Amino acid sequence: MIIPNNSPIRIFISYADEDFSITSKLVNYLESQNLLIWVDWQSIPKGELLLEEIYYGIENSDVFLFLISPFSINSDWCNKEIEHACKNGKRIIPIKISNALDREHQIHNEISKRNWIDLQFENDNYGDSLKLLISSINTNFKLLKEHTKYQNKAIEWMIIKDTSLLLRGNELIDFSNLINEFKTENIQITEDQMIYQSESFANQIKITKKEKRINLILKLSVLLLSVFIIMLVYSSNTIQTQNKRFLSENLTYNAIQLNNENELDTGLLLGIQAKNIYDSSFVDEVLFTLILESDQVLRIHNIPAPIIK
Repeated sequence: MIIPNNSPIRIFISYADEDFSITSKLVNYLESQNLLIWVDWQSIPKGELLLEEIYYGIENSDVFLFLISPFSINSDWCNKEIEHACKNGKRIIPIKISNALDREHQIHNEISKRNWIDLQFENDNYGDSLKLLISSINTNFKLLKEHTKYQNKAIEWMIIKDTSLLLRGNELIDFSNLINEFKTENIQITEDQMIYQSESFANQIKITKKEKRINLILKLSVLLLSVFIIMLVYSSNTIQTQNKRFLSENLTYNAIQLNNENELDTGLLLGIQAKNIYDSSFVDEVLFTLILESDQVLRIHNIPAPIIK
């Protein structure tokens, strides 16, 4: 599911059941700041698979808050949530809500290595801590939402493996630029995103090659049509020099138009046919220009350059 990028920033809160009272106070405050909060007692419908819904909540959130307490650091559920947040490249903000522990306790490495926000209601600096939390959440929030958007696109493609879900054209270019911005702003790029980008580039190359084959077929069709016309012309014993000149100049003008549209190889071939029908200074001048501009194309296709008299 791709959530619109103009929606409020989404927060997932990982906590221990024993810390429900503190967690609910924090949820109420964050909701008052126009943030969308994912917390299990509000967000999981009855009868749904618990772990799947939790993972879904993490994947569709932009920021992951971990409430540090003696209970949460020993919770298997909380550790699974941390692991999934890391896998999906979420911004993780550890929040210390208890004085009963410090960094010497066995805490998940992804939590212990980060700066913590000390957010305890009994502390005098509680208000300052809330301001710091909101600031940390909102830093580069637009990039965070783009990160979530493309992570979800990558996950969807990884599951379905439908090439129509891959990026192409300008969107692929935009995502590649975002990858560079993620690096600059220290936003974690996930393995899923890297695979998604790589597969999208590979698919774009296939599409480009297919389009080139179609264009080549169209060019050859134009050329064959012109040859057919020439054969019809030469098959008539009553054709006059004036008719040959008219046909030659008509093909030459078409060759000029194709050349202006960067269809150099097809334009050159039409120019050669025009010269073969009727040789004139006008045709020679145009053909000479086409040869100069198409020298590389001639070498690629092994077409011998015509001799200009």
